[in-house]
Amino acid sequence: WRLIVILPSFNNLLRYLLGTNEPYIISPEHLNYLNGRNLRKLMSKHGLNVEKIEWTLKVLPLAIGKLPFGGIAIPVLKPLIGIPLKLIDALHLGIFVTVYARKI
Repeated sequence: WRLIVILPSFNNLLRYLLGTNEPYIISPEHLNYLNGRNLRKLMSKHGLNVEKIEWTLKVLPLAIGKLPFGGIAIPVLKPLIGIPLKLIDALHLGIFVTVYARKI
């Protein structure tokens, strides 16, 4: 069987930029702060082999639409946002970490 886990990544770009105002890491409600490295260790400890880890930083058109003139800006901004988002994901700084694992 295969397990897929998607969680907020503690090592995300917004946390570095916004500090305690970062919207996805909620203290004290979040008891554990996870990233790719400690998720891999946790999975291994419980007999799972990690096949792949992905980091993603998503900016939804709905969020752009909330900006002043956002409705007009969506067709212009959406293609431009994709390039820096791919770079942020490649640097493992995305908001979410997705781990794909299988039972050993």
